Amino acid sequence: DKSVSVNQGTFATSDQGRKRILVIFGAAQININQSLDQIQACIEDGYDIFVILSDLAGKIFQIDEIRNVCGIDRVITDSDVDDLNFFLNGFCLTMIATLSQTMLSKMVLGIADTPSVFLPLQALARGDRVVGVSTQLQKKTPKLMQFRSVHRQLSDLGVELIRTDQIADLIMSDGTRVFYTESPNNKKTVITASAIDRLSSRVSELVCPVNSLVTPLAKEIAARKKINLIN
Repeated sequence: DKSVSVNQGTFATSDQGRKRILVIFGAAQININQSLDQIQACIEDGYDIFVILSDLAGKIFQIDEIRNVCGIDRVITDSDVDDLNFFLNGFCLTMIATLSQTMLSKMVLGIADTPSVFLPLQALARGDRVVGVSTQLQKKTPKLMQFRSVHRQLSDLGVELIRTDQIADLIMSDGTRVFYTESPNNKKTVITASAIDRLSSRVSELVCPVNSLVTPLAKEIAARKKINLIN
């Protein structure tokens, strides 16, 4: 088997028949137990999960707990990545499990100075699917960094935003189910015809936020594309 050398041990490739997911953890002061539970459910269902943590995330989170879930040879930090080429192909999905404030800003500005930021930006450039687990930032956060200021820009980049409890559902649907990004600040979410039209031909289900408004033309296009709208 091919492997990627790191400072401690090796990062082995997955079996041919298994789905490979790249999961990235940015540094954030949050509890990641629910994320790990969701990831473990995917592993138990046969998915091969590789994890990269930003160097700061590796100091904040208990990296041994992540390795207990994903495997010691499946979890490394930014500074351990010796060969980026290994991560540039063969992953069906890139999941940013914790979108840190720094990562949000760097992605919007295109500052790809670490593997944990470079890889999702490269995936987007290739047209691959990139999903981020959204977290509302505190009101004390400076206006420039507030989630609402980058929410639309991330969506424009092509990043899908979901909740932590939706991670396993999204991964295990293998691209047939999409979660529509909720509007920030508890505003009513409006799902337009153009949003439905942009969905991949593989999508058969669109999970809409609670109390969202689907325009009549959007419903018409969804029916034509045979996409089931789920509340």
